[in-house]
Amino acid sequence: INGKGVWLWHDRSGNGRDAHQLDSTLRPTVTLASQNSLSGFTTPAGGYLLGGNGPGTVSAGSVYLVIKPGTVGANNRIFSLSSYATPGNDYNGGIAALLVDGGAATNVRALRTSLANDLDIAGPTLGTSAALFVLRWGAGSAALRKNNGSETSDTYTDYSFRADVYGVAAQPNGVAAMSGTATLYEVLWYSTKLSDGDDTTVRNYINSKWALW
Repeated sequence: INGKGVWLWHDRSGNGRDAHQLDSTLRPTVTLASQNSLSGFTTPAGGYLLGGNGPGTVSAGSVYLVIKPGTVGANNRIFSLSSYATPGNDYNGGIAALLVDGGAATNVRALRTSLANDLDIAGPTLGTSAALFVLRWGAGSAALRKNNGSETSDTYTDYSFRADVYGVAAQPNGVAAMSGTATLYEVLWYSTKLSDGDDTTVRNYINSKWALW
């Protein structure tokens, strides 16, 4: 039903990492047939989803997120990971895998936050159309890409962090939730850094589904 609140977003990986929102005032709402005749959900200002049952300690990952920016604001988290010990605090034990630039709020950034912000990729512009944003990191190297464009990369001090819980449109406890709106279509999260070939396969699959480029 168009406009219906979304309290549960099912994880289809079989790992039981569903995202949820129990507060009805913060739930995203269904947006029917809004991208390539497929539906998504639109977050209200301050709205978000939280998920758990993560893989625990990880040192690499790949995140693929399809989003149509609305009025997202500076420093808004798009996707972040954290630990149960410090829930939602991606500055102490986690990572803000994708977030909005703290300046003019026109760019997506990849910010590695557990070790003194030692990875901060100034990435592509958000734009106003639905788009795929990809972050792959591991073994001291990370790369950020929009759609089928070129990657922007950076190096960092390799280390492991906790990935027990996650937040969509927020840190994993609702802190730094989006101050504006956005329509979310799909999130794919791998606990490894995918190879270039696998990355191409995933991006082609996403584009065939959502018609992004």
